[in-house]
This record gives sequence, C-alpha cells and structure tokens, in this order.
Amino acid sequence: LRCRVAILDEGLRVAGADPSTAAPAGQRDALRAAVEESRRSGRCVPLPAGQPGVVVAVVAGQTFLGALVLEQGEVEFGPVEHRTAERAAQITALLSLKQDALVEAEQRVRGDLLADMLSGDPQRTSRVVQRARARGVRVHELRAVVVLSVPADGRRPAIRAAGRAVAPGGLVGEHADHVVVLGAQQDPASAAVSVHSAVRRELGRPVLAVAAPLD
Repeated sequence: LRCRVAILDEGLRVAGADPSTAAPAGQRDALRAAVEESRRSGRCVPLPAGQPGVVVAVVAGQTFLGALVLEQGEVEFGPVEHRTAERAAQITALLSLKQDALVEAEQRVRGDLLADMLSGDPQRTSRVVQRARARGVRVHELRAVVVLSVPADGRRPAIRAAGRAVAPGGLVGEHADHVVVLGAQQDPASAAVSVHSAVRRELGRPVLAVAAPLD
C-alpha cells in the first residue's frame, strides 16, 4: 500500500513508543471512537479530523488486541486497499495470539520458579538454581524484591508489565494475592520505581508498590 502503518496496543498506545509522546486527549478520544466503530463493523474506518487514512481494529473473537493505523501515502485508498488493511489486521491478530501464548507460557514457568523460591519448602527449592539458570536468571544476582498490591482482575497484565520492566534477569509472579518481583537492581527503590511505573502505565490506575533488599 506504500503507506505508513502504526501498530496500537489494546490501550491504543503506539507499540514501542515513549508514553510521553502520546497524542492530546481530544485526538485520543476521536481515535478511540473510530477504533470502536471498526471493532463493531470489522471494517476500516476513516481517521478522525479529516486525516488521510484509515484505522482498523485488531480482534480475535471478542478479544480486542489493538488496532492498525494506516496513513495514506502514494496510493489512494479504495475498496481494494481497505480489504488489504482488514486482512492485515486479521493476520496481526493471529500473530499477536501466538506471541501472547509464548509469553504466557514463559511467564508461567518464571512464576512457578518464584513461587518455589518463596515457598520455604526444601523439596521445592532444591533445584531452583538450576531451573532458574535455564531461563537466564542467576539467583545469586537477585538483589531486590518489589511487592505490588493489584486487584485480581489486573494481576495478569500487571505481571506482564512488571516482567518487561525487569527482563531478562528477573522473576515475576503472583504470590499470596500480590504481584511479586525479584530483580537484579542493587537499589530496591530504583527497582520499585521502574516496576511501579510500568505497571501503573499498563493498568491506567494507581498502584501501591513496596520494595526491600534481598538478604
């Protein structure tokens, strides 16, 4: 289509972009309305404010995964181009589901490792070091623990966000109805700030985080 394409996540943030560069609230609201219309219809919807281009929602069944924003370039958009964009959104949804499945599987393994480390059960902790090393985590290098109070419905996205904040050398999981992070940062306060910022940005609401050094 010879055009610029932006991939938006489920929060309508440009994938990989600095959150501080987000569009003004009015533009975000207009874009959100266009995405909702596309989500209902399954079709391309013109960009708001007369911008040349379209937006198409990325969905899998009833699950909203994000959107594609296509800014018209050399080729004028017509029915054929719209169908191409809609097919691209379908392919993006399939790839996103595959990636999410891989991420979820890896996160479950890391969450199990964290639970075993915190269990205090010698049978569960006996092979933790070897298993952690296989995931690229060196237990002896973990220096800080961060505990976040997150409602049950927000823990899954919170764990994903926290995992990105401490990757690749940290462990994140749910323990005792909290999200717990073990990281390699020397300063627990710095670890808490980075994890807290990532989780709050992901959830879009206040989050309580406390941190302490690992003995």
